[in-house]
Amino acid sequence: QLHRDSKQICDELSSLWINETKKKNSANINLVGLISEKGYNQVLAALSIMKAGLGFVPINIDWPINRIVEVLQHANVKILL
Repeated sequence: QLHRDSKQICDELSSLWINETKKKNSANINLVGLISEKGYNQVLAALSIMKAGLGFVPINIDWPINRIVEVLQHANVKILL
């Protein structure tokens, strides 16, 4: 049951990502910053982002803010989750 529920959630989230990037009408959006604690939610978010055809940049929540900004700018990330 858990597997099926997780798959359904992943499908729904990936559909949201696809719709959101289409709504913004920007081919430049291909990376999403993913800032999260390690765990189920992080894995589910990463899978849904990849299923939508996007890549993600993992951001450690313990990094100093200057490091986070530097990584996001360097990767040209426009969406942060």
